[in-house]
Amino acid sequence: MKAHNFFRYIKLSISSAVLYGLLTLYNPCTVAAQAPPPPPPGYGHGSDGNQQPGEGGDAPLGTGLALLIGFSGIYAFSKYHRKHK
Repeated sequence: MKAHNFFRYIKLSISSAVLYGLLTLYNPCTVAAQAPPPPPPGYGHGSDGNQQPGEGGDAPLGTGLALLIGFSGIYAFSKYHRKHK
């Protein structure tokens, strides 16, 4: 290995180690700085008997399903078109 390449390798190794060390030190600091989560909603949780579910609507499954089928069709068409060119 030539001296120029060796020093380049050492420089890259040291800079990678410093970057990895800084990211490792920075990550726990940001996790510890978060506020505690809010208490659960008061929809009768913790009381005896069955309770009505909280507010909320149905998930819009039709839109997602249409997108999934549409993108799948486009992907299949592109694969078929590329194969038979």
